Amino acid sequence: MKDHLPPLKRSAVAVMVAALCALPTSVLADEREDLEKLRATVLSLIDTLIRSGVLPRDRADAMMRDAEKRANAQ
Repeated sequence: MKDHLPPLKRSAVAVMVAALCALPTSVLADEREDLEKLRATVLSLIDTLIRSGVLPRDRADAMMRDAEKRANAQ
């Protein structure tokens, strides 16, 4: 099969394909960063509740184990 694209257009197509291939990786990195921020926020909130006496440590640990089990089940 003969390539009918001029070299400049062929290069432009190659750049667009490369950019599209890199897009999912970029999106996944952004999602992971957002999840890490959310995780840090939740852990900080739980720690604050424990330190202020609102939530006992054993109850917080049980909540974390339960959340982890549910996440692994999904």
